[in-house]
Amino acid sequence: MAKEDVRGKKIRDVLPAETAELCIQGNTIAFKEKRVFRSIEWISTKRGKRKLAITKVPVLDEKGNVRMLVCMGHDITEEVNEEGEIVLGKEQNKKDPKFSFIKRIIR
Repeated sequence: MAKEDVRGKKIRDVLPAETAELCIQGNTIAFKEKRVFRSIEWISTKRGKRKLAITKVPVLDEKGNVRMLVCMGHDITEEVNEEGEIVLGKEQNKKDPKFSFIKRIIR
């Protein structure tokens, strides 16, 4: 999405309902628990369903309050087999930094 399409809008205004609810759940955990939240989720996009490895990092102010979240999503659709399992067998993917965190959370 273009920045102009999302700036100043609520999550529910720009994402499909199911995707927005998943996003809000992760945001809530990161805000309330003040910890990094990681998940692997199917997300609806204009290109159809995509599998994303999502990381949400709370940024704390000097008093320890969450000031904002830095949210990152890595499209791993091509690394998922027909059963929905993550396949890390491709040699080029083993060196990709986005997979270092995926290996940790699926163990």
